[in-house]
Amino acid sequence: MPSHAVLRPVESDVPKVVPGELRRFVAMPGFPPLDIENARRVPDVDILQFDVVNRGPLPLFVAVAARFPLSNGEELWSEKAGPEFIGPFGRDEWQIALPASARLADLRVSLFPFEIAVARKEVRV
Repeated sequence: MPSHAVLRPVESDVPKVVPGELRRFVAMPGFPPLDIENARRVPDVDILQFDVVNRGPLPLFVAVAARFPLSNGEELWSEKAGPEFIGPFGRDEWQIALPASARLADLRVSLFPFEIAVARKEVRV
């Protein structure tokens, strides 16, 4: 029987780059309005960092979660962090501690209060 542990994502604001995001929106408008970018591992502290990007002109409330399948067949889920506000064309940086035996992270971002992931990305860690 697999055991489960809960991890907590942490959000920290980063400067917005409105002109670049506005140009990207005009060039390629569409759905989904959210994206996950720059997923990277910080090796010295075993942290996964990633950016959640609002590609649209509307402010959004989002929730973030992660799933870590482990080498022994168990899965670890993070707590759902949110709601967190992301302004129009905004970018938020998130961090989550990596479990020791995790080799893959499945990141999910959903619009709050809906539980449907509108952005998802699998990252090798």
